[in-house]
Amino acid sequence: MNGHSFWRKRLAATASAATLVLAASAALAQEAGEQTLPQVDVSGQGTGGGVGPFHGLVAPSSTAGTKTDTPIIETPQSITVIGRDRMDLFQDTNVNEALRYTPGAAPDVYGSDQRSDNYITIRGLPANFFQDNLQLPLLLPYASWRVDPWSLERIEVLRGPASILYGQGNPGGTVNYVSKRPTATPLFIAQTQFDSHGRIELNLDQGGPIDPQGTWAYRVAATAYQTDLQFGDPNVGRRLSFSPSLRWSPDASTSLTFFANYLHDRTSVDTNFLPAAGTVLFNPLGQIPRSTWTGNPYFDNYDKEQWSAGYEFSHEINKVWTVRQNLRYNSITNDIKTVYGAGLYPIPGNYSSIAEIAARANTGAARFGVDTQAQAKFDLGETSHTMLFGVDYAHQKTWDPQYYNFVPTLFNVFAPNYTNLWDLKLYPAQNQRQQLDQVGLYAQDQMKVSDRVVITGGVRYDIAQQSFRDSVASPDTVYMTNNVWSPRVGAVFLLDGGFAPYASYTQSFLPNVGSNAEGEPFAPSFGRQGEVGVRYIPPGTNSQISAALFDIDQTNVISQNGANLSDNIAQDLNSKGVELEALLQFEEGFRAIAAFTYQNVRVTKDADPAIIGNRPVAVPNTMLQVWGDYKFSSTPLAGLRVGAGIRYYGATTGDEENTFNVPNFTLLDAGISYEFQNWRVALNVNNILDTHYVSACSSLASCFYGAGRLITGSVRYTW
Repeated sequence: MNGHSFWRKRLAATASAATLVLAASAALAQEAGEQTLPQVDVSGQGTGGGVGPFHGLVAPSSTAGTKTDTPIIETPQSITVIGRDRMDLFQDTNVNEALRYTPGAAPDVYGSDQRSDNYITIRGLPANFFQDNLQLPLLLPYASWRVDPWSLERIEVLRGPASILYGQGNPGGTVNYVSKRPTATPLFIAQTQFDSHGRIELNLDQGGPIDPQGTWAYRVAATAYQTDLQFGDPNVGRRLSFSPSLRWSPDASTSLTFFANYLHDRTSVDTNFLPAAGTVLFNPLGQIPRSTWTGNPYFDNYDKEQWSAGYEFSHEINKVWTVRQNLRYNSITNDIKTVYGAGLYPIPGNYSSIAEIAARANTGAARFGVDTQAQAKFDLGETSHTMLFGVDYAHQKTWDPQYYNFVPTLFNVFAPNYTNLWDLKLYPAQNQRQQLDQVGLYAQDQMKVSDRVVITGGVRYDIAQQSFRDSVASPDTVYMTNNVWSPRVGAVFLLDGGFAPYASYTQSFLPNVGSNAEGEPFAPSFGRQGEVGVRYIPPGTNSQISAALFDIDQTNVISQNGANLSDNIAQDLNSKGVELEALLQFEEGFRAIAAFTYQNVRVTKDADPAIIGNRPVAVPNTMLQVWGDYKFSSTPLAGLRVGAGIRYYGATTGDEENTFNVPNFTLLDAGISYEFQNWRVALNVNNILDTHYVSACSSLASCFYGAGRLITGSVRYTW
């Protein structure tokens, strides 16, 4: 028996034993009934429950911070919940767009990108991505899992580490997608969407009870679109997404919901790798046109196919105990063929011709995850408790073969010339195979003292085993094992007048995927954070104002080194800063969103000592977003909503050495919608002034223009 098989069996046995312990505990509690612990109310996971729809900008509760249905004001960590109303307000077509008015989050880092939503940083560090509280496959961003926003009820952004509950993860923050769920009443929504880039999209959303008793209910969300691409890319992007769900509720205490999803993207790598000279630095030939596409029409394809299936189960045993289990299997494959820029060719006097690299990759992953929980809610003297005991298990296989070669001709960024590459031979750069098995045991107590203080404490123990092999670099397989404790403690003080100051400390742990330029697998990443903040909910309103101070340390942060997609590096980073958020709703029909972020992110360890103390690339120090809208309630304008917003992003550094900066930029947005009877028509404009700007650079060879003006319209009918 090899070491890998031994560890897989050990981990699976541990997970199975822990599951049996939880089941036995629940059975004993059922026999004891209410005699052992006092009676308390148990809230469900239905329309509310921290996962369902809510009206307006402010969600009353969420499961993201605790895995239990907890009022956000009682959570000792920063959370923003983006509901369906807000996604519809901005007509978001991807997750990057949905996060644009969120503090701490920096979306659109590399401009418009058809490949991925995962080039997102939170508090200056890489984000984690979950769906329905189970982690999505761990892949490098260019090949990552994508979620169509039409299939979502919420997008939850938990800032700071979350390993106590979720296991592996970066300490910057977590994006948790909450799927649409079956409805107790009939629902049917049909929408068509179009934009100034030739996008034609059809959305359908249907659900409701199947039988007269409502024991069975269903929901189906589907999207299909075709769109032209930006930045001179002559290709089109196509998507098909289908997300059915089915719920069985034999009684008020039991719910079993099956979820499935299929998504297929056929598009192009429309991200242009342009030199700094001519984008953010002086070029005697002038500014490189935004329409310059550095790809190649004879060698270009991005085909992503993914599917998932799983379930959520919940059963209230009695007034104290509830057991839950979430399970899902994910499968994703990517067929990538692209040409990208590698910087100005080093010829004296050359300011126009760049070298290019042709790359081919067939990367993918398969992931199985299951999370089993037992929750107890009870009163004990002056305290009320919500205790959570859980075990989760994850198994993932990842493959990432890549092939490269330099394009034999140079590319003129001012007069694009495309070479037919049908006979270009590519050479293997890597052939990585990686496997991860992880089991985690966790316990948490949310203790409320006299309805004034909420203390949240917990601990998690993870056993993670990895195997890694890159047959190009070495015939050997490397095995790594980590046993890690992740604690968390926090307190919220519920004061008169709606104020709730809080403080927390938590840690994180993440097994990294991939390897460095020498083919060596990356070591795991560890993180820790201290956070203090305050929330304010004005009494009698549906508004929320919050502020937070944070200080995070993270080891082995993986980032791309320059233009080579397979050349990744690991650094230690420190991020400290402040975040402010205001979600305001007034009875007169006015709403506002305001978000401010200041973050100071620095390299604290690097293989090159000269880098220590520098800022990482593509991380702005300052971000400010403000949006306001007004809905008319009196005739003849009843149903009309108008709004406008501004987004400011501070300067970023353009390379590891911090030798040049990418300038700050400001963008203006606007929106108008009209609702009458069962109809809704809407029009949004992003980047109204069509501002030309560079969103980020990662080296002198790799700079990226930000998205230009986009006008999006839609017509919706609901019945």
